Amino acid sequence: MTVWIDRWARRAAGTSVRRVPTPVEGSGLTRRDVLTRAAVVGAVAWATPVVQSAVAPASAASGVDPCVAAGCSQLCPCAIGSPCSNNLDCGSGVCSGHVCVQSSPPDGLCAVDPDCTSLNCGSDTCDENYTGGSCRSGVDCFSGVCTGATQTAYGMCAKGANGMQCGSAADCTSGVCAPGGICVTAYPGAGSCSKNSDCTSHNCNTSTHTCRANTTNGYCTISVDCNTRLCNPATNTCVKASPTTGVCTKNGECTTNSCTTSTGLCNYSYGGQTCSQGTDCYSGTCLGNKCAKGSTGVKCTSGRHCVTGICTGGFCAPGGNRKRCWVNTDCVAPYTCVGASATRAGSCR
Repeated sequence: MTVWIDRWARRAAGTSVRRVPTPVEGSGLTRRDVLTRAAVVGAVAWATPVVQSAVAPASAASGVDPCVAAGCSQLCPCAIGSPCSNNLDCGSGVCSGHVCVQSSPPDGLCAVDPDCTSLNCGSDTCDENYTGGSCRSGVDCFSGVCTGATQTAYGMCAKGANGMQCGSAADCTSGVCAPGGICVTAYPGAGSCSKNSDCTSHNCNTSTHTCRANTTNGYCTISVDCNTRLCNPATNTCVKASPTTGVCTKNGECTTNSCTTSTGLCNYSYGGQTCSQGTDCYSGTCLGNKCAKGSTGVKCTSGRHCVTGICTGGFCAPGGNRKRCWVNTDCVAPYTCVGASATRAGSCR
């Protein structure tokens, strides 16, 4: 369970990403730019060799990898099966026994699909496949399961067990692919359960055999496990929503302690009302879990929400001599705001 939670967390945080293709030294081109080939699987010859270098046209026309004719190098990486002297000679980045061989996901280099054991070259690196994709071993598959592979033939990626990555329900033996791309038994809104452990929320309604979402501080694995749609993967607990993130079903699910149940959205707080961060407040400032009173132009319903004490037409208005202020625009000319700090209001003088 911990392993796939970690994998989901990395995906949610955006940290599980591929490397951006880097230019080949001296050419300004990536490996994919340097060599774009239409390959015949398992063959050394290329159907349409196109090399962005000074390779003789006769080499391309012969059906032989033109990089072999010109000499394999980092500027002209060779195909699988071509002779090589070091890793830089190969599009796959792997020279073994003086022959270019395939590299494997998740970080193997590639110029074209056949450079990968998965036959799936992404942005300069080999990618795993979902169910039905080609493979030579489990590392080629998001599910970790490759069936039917032999020394001379590719196999096929099979469905994954709970905890493995998925692109759709068809990728999972359970038939359920949860948001975030993880195979599970059930989660709120999909699958069926007979006990709490069947649910990513650990909350099964045994009478209806459906998983239930939890309120704040309840257990969660993915966002839909929470009424607020906010799950902290580090603690596996549902957290409160703010006016800018998440949703709510009751006041206690909002950082502002104010929910409009008809819209399912948390309300901003006026000056003097509850907050946990600046984005909870119309004023944009939260001091000691209370919103700072608003400057000129901030929404208000009464003078007590404004630093100047003046609310006109639903917005805070500037004040005259000795009125409290945060910035100069809180004061009517010719007065300016004197003595204000990040935590203490000044006065118009």
